[in-house]
Amino acid sequence: MVTIAIIYKYIMKNICEKKLRTFLIVFSIMMSSALFFASSAISGTIENMYIKRMKQVYGSADIIILPDSKSPSNFFRTTSAKIYEDKFDYIIGAIQTSALYSPSKNENFNFTIIGMDYNEMQKISPFFEHESIDEPFEGRKIIISSSMAKKYNLTLNQTIDLNIQGSKQKFRIHSIADSGIFTYNTMYGYALVPRDCIASILDALGKSNIIYLKVSDGIQINEAIKLLSNEYKQYTVKEPFNTKGIKEQTASLTTTLLIMSIIVFIMSIFIIYSSFKVITLERLPIIGTFRSIGASITTTILVLIVETLFYGAIGGLLGCVFGIAILYVLAYFSVSSVSIGIQIYFSPSMLIVAFFVALLTAFISAIFPIIRISKIPIKDIILNSIQPKSKKSFLRLIIAMSMLLISIIIPIIIPHELRTVFLPILVLCMVFSIISIVIFIPYATNIILRFFEKAYFLVFGNEGILAVKNLRNNSSIINNISLLAIGISSLLMINIISVSVEIEVLNIYNKLNYEILLTSTTSSRQFDSVLLSVEGVNSYTKACSVRNVQVTNKNENIMVVSGIDIYNYNDYFDLYFEDDCLSTLENGRNIIVTKFLKESMGISKGDILELALSEGIRQYRVTGFFDTYLNNGSIALVSERFFKMDTLNNHYYEYYIKTNAPPHEVEKNILSKFSKSKVSLITMDDLIEQNNQSNNDLFTILKGFSLLALLAGIFGVLNNYLISFIERKRTLAVLRSAGMEKRQTIKMLFIESLTGGIIGGIAGITAGLLLLFNISYVIKAMKLPIVLHYSFTLFLYSILGGIFITLVASISPAIKSSKLSIIEAIKFE
Repeated sequence: MVTIAIIYKYIMKNICEKKLRTFLIVFSIMMSSALFFASSAISGTIENMYIKRMKQVYGSADIIILPDSKSPSNFFRTTSAKIYEDKFDYIIGAIQTSALYSPSKNENFNFTIIGMDYNEMQKISPFFEHESIDEPFEGRKIIISSSMAKKYNLTLNQTIDLNIQGSKQKFRIHSIADSGIFTYNTMYGYALVPRDCIASILDALGKSNIIYLKVSDGIQINEAIKLLSNEYKQYTVKEPFNTKGIKEQTASLTTTLLIMSIIVFIMSIFIIYSSFKVITLERLPIIGTFRSIGASITTTILVLIVETLFYGAIGGLLGCVFGIAILYVLAYFSVSSVSIGIQIYFSPSMLIVAFFVALLTAFISAIFPIIRISKIPIKDIILNSIQPKSKKSFLRLIIAMSMLLISIIIPIIIPHELRTVFLPILVLCMVFSIISIVIFIPYATNIILRFFEKAYFLVFGNEGILAVKNLRNNSSIINNISLLAIGISSLLMINIISVSVEIEVLNIYNKLNYEILLTSTTSSRQFDSVLLSVEGVNSYTKACSVRNVQVTNKNENIMVVSGIDIYNYNDYFDLYFEDDCLSTLENGRNIIVTKFLKESMGISKGDILELALSEGIRQYRVTGFFDTYLNNGSIALVSERFFKMDTLNNHYYEYYIKTNAPPHEVEKNILSKFSKSKVSLITMDDLIEQNNQSNNDLFTILKGFSLLALLAGIFGVLNNYLISFIERKRTLAVLRSAGMEKRQTIKMLFIESLTGGIIGGIAGITAGLLLLFNISYVIKAMKLPIVLHYSFTLFLYSILGGIFITLVASISPAIKSSKLSIIEAIKFE
């Protein structure tokens, strides 16, 4: 016990004294566990934030009933629902309509009015009133949000004029509130008025156009929906929000972060492994002393494992804290464009798992150096007669070759339509490609050094020859090259994907020959005529569209299906249609799809696609393909004539508008002209800016993590040079005693660093190309239409970066070697 206490005290002293190395190990473990935690929790966090936002409107309601295109009227009664009153905690009918507030001639604010009794709204979605007049909430009173009041300088008891379905109505501000439906910013405003008041204005006394229902405990929501659907056959009965769509939106971010987590995990293992090689080398003398006075092998191993787990515990705790911070940043950038309040969600079990990942990372990384020193006899330790055993392992080479072949062949042979199912396998192929490169590095390094040997003799002289010989089978330098390869490859992969997305987005919008996109739920000859008369509108074409159309015989969804006017569609979209297939749409129920859908769904010309439309399943024959990555490449076009027949009024209209005046001015003119209609507009400039901002937010995160991974790698390189210096003290001293000058020693070390940097850069590019090969299939499996664009400049920077890192890392060993005492080094340990 005394021996264990002494060893423990010695180890704790070393931990405190070697602050830089302790920081490196803890930092590596922290990064692994933090990124693992963040990638595990981000999906649930975004899902919960979206649900929270929807609940601010729908509150605690489990089911809503709404009119649709088949409904005989927009208004209906709650009578049929109250037949099943015993199955619900509440059944509350309300009236929801749009209103227009015009604070000035050139400014309009569209928002939604909800007509509901005050206590009923508090039951569904409670809210807090900042200010309120001391009167009952009845008559022409209105409760507005604090953000709306602040933006338009509205005060309590003030009368405001609202345009509701073409009629001017006066309301007096009863309260200014936030939370609940009033949480939204002024871009998506909600206001509350007494139900009887709005019902009187819309001539709908005793009726509703939305019913909120909350099921009682023990009642299944699906069963309740079936019962209500039988009573409201001509209306839509559904849950307020669909979590499946939200999960699909977050899938790409989660997968990308998981890949980064794996890369950082592999790098951390290398760093900790090399750090523990230093620790075990430094502690051999004291371990020999402890062993000679009675400490057993088991005791020394156990104490070193405890030290390992100590690093893991500290790194794990910090990783949990840092992981929460990363999760918050991820959540912020993920939803910043849609104005959702940031609130992160995670379970204690996620933190526990992340903590154990940290312990596992530390243990796996350190156990091999610990086992290696445990096998060294006491005599060899005391006499310092430890000779590294070098043996070639063809098994490792076979494993590397097998992993490489698997990572290349498997993605190619997986059928297009099964890539999504086999996404985990594709990610595993990426891991195999990294591991295979790392295993190949020692063999490749020795081959490359043969070519460098002759060239270095001509350029650097004898120091060059010595440098090349020193690099052969130097495990520390090999580890450096491996760390550089992993760090550079991840950074190269993220940057090339980022550049590719920018290029593709630019290509997409360069092919759009219009300036404004207008979306409306209605269309008529009068609407079209008025639009054309707006000042600045030069011309337009329109399409009727439906989103998320199920293809029943392919078990897939198409994001957008549009019915178009084939005669002028090409004037607004500069797209390439194979074999002039656009003209075939008028010949029957024909459909043309993007080449991305052709590949991802395995579609051939002449195939029948069964589309689930509002009028039932309709069969469309594929007559051609076209190129575009709009809507992530998930678009299909059909004839407007047939599409209207198959969807009736259950679609929306998109107007593609060309202008002869500045688009933002025309946008204001259109909004002013259609102030009584519910239309949505966006200019191409704004659309491009929104898209770029969204992409930049994501890639800022990923670039940040890849830089952190590279930073960890740089620390690892510094650490490995320290290992190399400790291992070679005696060799350097012998060379100095044989006549080598300090200048020549420093020159030799810098040549070694230069060579390691070059090989590390080349290995990084090779690993990066393999990762990009694999990621191209992962991208397709995630249904993201990104064509990778390779950059020679980035490849060049990778090699230069590798050289720079190793040269900087070699400065400290070079200085130490210049100050090396020959006698002390020869007597070292």
